[in-house]
Amino acid sequence: MATYQIEALELEEETSPVDFNNIPPGTLWVMVSDDKGNKKILKLDMKNIKPSQTILRNTTAGLCYKLFNGVWQWMPC
Repeated sequence: MATYQIEALELEEETSPVDFNNIPPGTLWVMVSDDKGNKKILKLDMKNIKPSQTILRNTTAGLCYKLFNGVWQWMPC
């Protein structure tokens, strides 16, 4: 497994229940678990993500998830 260091992204902690059947377009969620197994669901603050900034990297396929021309897409890293 590879580890990458990038500039920190701003996250919004979701305080209301999330209806995953009705997620608005362009919304990115992250689920994290601490060392005790407590889980939190966080929403990425989209306005702080720069165009073409990699936010996810698939090291197996060599693809990065980026905002390109206003569309989120997997692209070669």
